[in-house]
Amino acid sequence: MSTMSMSHITVMTIIILALCFAIVIFNYLHKKHIRYNVDDLKKTIEKIFEDAEATTISKKHFIIRMKNKYTCSGKDAMYLIGKARENHFISIENDQVKLEK
Repeated sequence: MSTMSMSHITVMTIIILALCFAIVIFNYLHKKHIRYNVDDLKKTIEKIFEDAEATTISKKHFIIRMKNKYTCSGKDAMYLIGKARENHFISIENDQVKLEK
């Protein structure tokens, strides 16, 4: 009977560890994909330029502001900047980001 309960405990421990591992992997993969809406992206970019009181901002400062607004990594901010460029919200020239009207 002692052998039986030991194997039962082992099986339960393995199942619990597998579930914990699955949750960790799910959270990692879920956080890896940043979610954005094109309209919200445009509003956020306009707000960044409005707060800066300028139509041109250095790329470095723009990235920092995007990271702060979206609470994301630099890599995610660069992805969002790429999407903003594709939608012609901004243009980048000589490490300067310009708001497109």
